[in-house]
Amino acid sequence: MSRLSWRPLAAVVGALVALVTPVTTSVPAQAVTASKGVVSNWGTDGSVYAVLPVGDRVYVGGKFANVIDATGVSHPASNVAVFLSSQGVFDLSFAAATDNVVTSLAVSGTQLFLGGDFTTVDGVARARLASVDAATGAVNTAFKANINKIVDAVQISGGKLYAGGYFGTVGNGTTSTARKYLARLDPVTGAVDNWSPSVDGRVRSLSPSPDGAKMYLAGDFQSVNGSGSQAFVSSISTSTGAVSSGFVPGNTSPYGHQNVLGVVATTDNRILLATAGYQGACTSMNATTGALQWTKGTNGNAQAISYIGNVVWCGGHFTGSGAIAGLTRYKLANLDLTTGAVLSFSARINSALGVWALATSPDLSRTFVGGDFTLIDGATANHFVAVLDGTVRTAPSAPLNPSAVGGDAQVTVTWSAPSSDGNSPVTGYTVYRSSGGAPFAVIGTTGTTRQLVDTTVLNDTTYSYYVMAQNAIGTSPASTTAGVTPKAFVHVTPSAPRSLTGLGTTTQVTLSWLPPSDLGTDPLTGYRVYRSSSPGGSGTLVGSTSAATTTFVDTSVTASSEYFYTLTAYSQAGESPTSSESRVVASATVPGASVATKGGSWWTAVINWTPPTSDGGSPITAYQVLRNGTVVATVSASTRSWSTSYFGSITLQVRAVNAVGVGAVSNSIGF
Repeated sequence: MSRLSWRPLAAVVGALVALVTPVTTSVPAQAVTASKGVVSNWGTDGSVYAVLPVGDRVYVGGKFANVIDATGVSHPASNVAVFLSSQGVFDLSFAAATDNVVTSLAVSGTQLFLGGDFTTVDGVARARLASVDAATGAVNTAFKANINKIVDAVQISGGKLYAGGYFGTVGNGTTSTARKYLARLDPVTGAVDNWSPSVDGRVRSLSPSPDGAKMYLAGDFQSVNGSGSQAFVSSISTSTGAVSSGFVPGNTSPYGHQNVLGVVATTDNRILLATAGYQGACTSMNATTGALQWTKGTNGNAQAISYIGNVVWCGGHFTGSGAIAGLTRYKLANLDLTTGAVLSFSARINSALGVWALATSPDLSRTFVGGDFTLIDGATANHFVAVLDGTVRTAPSAPLNPSAVGGDAQVTVTWSAPSSDGNSPVTGYTVYRSSGGAPFAVIGTTGTTRQLVDTTVLNDTTYSYYVMAQNAIGTSPASTTAGVTPKAFVHVTPSAPRSLTGLGTTTQVTLSWLPPSDLGTDPLTGYRVYRSSSPGGSGTLVGSTSAATTTFVDTSVTASSEYFYTLTAYSQAGESPTSSESRVVASATVPGASVATKGGSWWTAVINWTPPTSDGGSPITAYQVLRNGTVVATVSASTRSWSTSYFGSITLQVRAVNAVGVGAVSNSIGF
């Protein structure tokens, strides 16, 4: 039988921010029970429906009146509390208290948002949605958003507060706005904005996409924005409120489409679902298309879901033989993120109602579990525990593809990341070296950088290297070895520059060339230009350029003089051979004048011309046509005619252009 009408669902995912930790009373250290890595000392005297880790602080919401310390003593805490993970205690100075259940939590900066079925917080009227100071629990009086029925889920994304539940209106001060089951609010004031997708049933869980562009919904609804393809789970735009294009969810369980109590978006483009029902499921869908990737049936509600690395945590009130995928589990199971295969972790959790909240610590060291239970593997566990994830995490596998490249008295060692980080991020690498059969010894560590330059080697000596990776759990096996023999570096000069050409005018010579075909062993520094007054001479240095410049202008020339230029490239290795020689006469000038003749008919003027008798010593590259003394067209060097329509009187002329400049104008043709 489904519990859909019994309890609200905890929203377990929120923004991770660092907050100041208040001073608390010292209590005994955490106790680890059995061999499952379960940490249990402090708990609550009632059910936990929401868990939100933020830095070292873990916010806990539910239906309880006290937290219980490791000695069994109760301390007042009405439905919301803060657990200090590093100390293993609850923060007894946290002042927030509600008059009824807290079902969902979210954090934005210094604000903690509470969703649930309460009507007051710290004695201040706040109906079902409130903001309190995340450090102290004091009510943020500027935030006012009274909601008429239960809030099941709250989320912060893109600077906006999203709320889902069973409500129909959201009030702010004296106004009330219709928003059925889903709303978006200003996180400072609580004012509702105009984002209003149409949902036809209760929204029990929310999860933003990693980029914040989408919000995933889960619940009891049958359609979104009138689309019946969006039953029980949907993806909508946080910008427009429209259903995401192409998203059509598949079955939420092996038994078809069923109500969904929890949704979590992952960083690898999938959404994980906790599906309700006597035959519930833990399910993975493609986050873009909604296509079913895997689903594992349960014999009772799946009520909460989270993941660490490649391990999915699934909780609910499925239990015993055939609890999940035909295997025996008790309210809690681990699955492979990629395949959905049920992993070996198994802990016996008591109570019929089981697990209602799952959340991963920011350092990925543990999963926090909340619910209705009081025992795990027979040990006391009052509604809230942490499971150290060494049960599903391991040391990394060996680093891959080690390579050692020798230089002059140095070796550069590189490698690839392990194929598996053991579901705990790699925190560093250690590099080992051996030579001449000696034992391997550590020569350095690199943090997460996958390269080390060993400068403590001798040329012409052979060395072997391997690498090991570390994470929070331990050290990987050694990689395969890579051998190398460093050698003294021999510098090689570049080859000669290519295709040196020059153009001389009466005032300067302009040279251009192509880079060497072989740059040698060192980066190119630049070019040197040499000039001689006779062919085959050694030449005198007249200038240089950078490596990026392949032109040079020599202005120290005499008109009508003949020059012979050569060029070299140079680098740290030295100067290249000399380029081929280029002969240039400093005599080029602008072209002479063309001779123009008249053509055409009424209303059309045609000017024809012949090339100048002299191109000035530089090939003609174009002609310019002038109308009434103004250039109106530039045509190719092969063109000999141009026409235009006219009205009244006009004159046309033409002039040639070469690399030196613009030549004299032709005779004038009148029309």
